[in-house]
Amino acid sequence: MITELEMINAMLAVNGEAPVSSASSTDPAAIQARNALTRIDKQLQARGWYYNTETMTLSPLLSTGEVILPSNTLSVDPVDVSSPYVQRGTKLYDRTNNTFNLAVTVKVNIVLRLDIVELPVLAGTYLQDKAVKDFYVDEDGDEGKTNRLENRESESFAYLQREHLANSNVNIRNSNLGRRLMQDAYSQSTSTFGVE
Repeated sequence: MITELEMINAMLAVNGEAPVSSASSTDPAAIQARNALTRIDKQLQARGWYYNTETMTLSPLLSTGEVILPSNTLSVDPVDVSSPYVQRGTKLYDRTNNTFNLAVTVKVNIVLRLDIVELPVLAGTYLQDKAVKDFYVDEDGDEGKTNRLENRESESFAYLQREHLANSNVNIRNSNLGRRLMQDAYSQSTSTFGVE
């Protein structure tokens, strides 16, 4: 587990800045590092990884019919692909009827932003490596060191990607495309051999 403070101090260190004792430090360089880290963290987590994507059933409020999303929601996608519901702020919105009053329970795939300390080790490592590299490049770092930081970032991303695939149980047979390809192959083979 890597903390936000450790990441901020790594970002400061790459530019020769002194470490701070708190992630909420008012030191100008620390504020700049924290803001950059927040932006990069949101961008990383919004992709949706095995560790922050869940399927939930959301119920409307009895008083208004509105479906309120968890406060750390980054994106939401109804499981029913024909559903007209999209995220608008902290609620689901019906694009067809132009209303927040859904009055129905909705099953969704949702991407949540986790606190940095809740990230798996490989996700935290990649986030730190990317933040350090980006912070250094933004301060006009030299090319040699930038290349080393980019290599470190690429390596940690590869490890995270491998962990993501291992934990996602990716199997083309379970996807819509995979089922359609298998059905097409079956249909073609039965017509080739005269089986109806």
